[in-house]
Amino acid sequence: MNHIQQILQKWYSRRNECQWVLASITHVVGSSYRKPGAMMLMNQYGEKFGQLSGGCIENDLLKQCHKVLSTGKDIQVLYDARSQSDESWFLGCGGCVDICLQTVSQENAYQQLDKLLDSLKQRKTSYYQINPQQQNKLSLKANLQNAFVIKTLPHLLIFGGGQDAIPMVNIAKQMGWLVSLVDPRSLFGKLSDFPMVDNLFGQPALSLDQSFLKSIDGAIVMSHQLHLDAQAIEVLQNSSAKYIGLLGPTDRKKKVLKLVAKPITKNITGPMGLAIGGELPEAIALATISQCHQVLFAKATVCLS
Repeated sequence: MNHIQQILQKWYSRRNECQWVLASITHVVGSSYRKPGAMMLMNQYGEKFGQLSGGCIENDLLKQCHKVLSTGKDIQVLYDARSQSDESWFLGCGGCVDICLQTVSQENAYQQLDKLLDSLKQRKTSYYQINPQQQNKLSLKANLQNAFVIKTLPHLLIFGGGQDAIPMVNIAKQMGWLVSLVDPRSLFGKLSDFPMVDNLFGQPALSLDQSFLKSIDGAIVMSHQLHLDAQAIEVLQNSSAKYIGLLGPTDRKKKVLKLVAKPITKNITGPMGLAIGGELPEAIALATISQCHQVLFAKATVCLS
């Protein structure tokens, strides 16, 4: 779990139990595993929440963490893998990574990380400015110079609670996404089949609250019934979904869209999923979540996920 929201959720309940250090990538030259704005938290016991590389520099970062805690001063560490003459040349990506390490405590207002977590929970895009030797700043507006854009975890809405929706939910949850599922049928959408889902609605799609529909980023329609899928497509026209995937072949898509009672203004992707050559539920889930991810993140300037 490497999205900053997941990292902060793990840290928050223990923020006063340990001494913490925030490690943030501030600059990259060439190739790197993570991009500028990526963060991780470490404490004096050697625990790490998040990662900034594929495991190449984390052990050394723990040593740097102890330096910060012993001196109380922020430091900047450079890992340069562009030349094998540098002792950190083992960094697999072959680039140059600049990392800032800062103490996180009540005295420095937790570097505004508690407020950042609160804004992300409210599904607000935030702008976070890292200031070595000073307190970091947070804003909900793009008014901070050199601030990193931090987007919330995606919210995926799935219509249909059949067995083939189980890997869809599980893969999305493994990605750290917020996942909601809707199925009005009593034999489907059981909590015992979907223990990882965040919200489970046993009600018709048409009864979903408008404010809830404005909170979703992507939707997958897979009830296997034409009229239920048509209702889902209808309500999604008033949603904030940037990606709408419809299970089934092109001919079935045409049948579903004919049953939709309102004008269709959003793009409906069907057949859904990237062409990876799979036909089993797990492969379809992988292809669809990948396609949804591509749509949601392809144009993001900086996304910490």
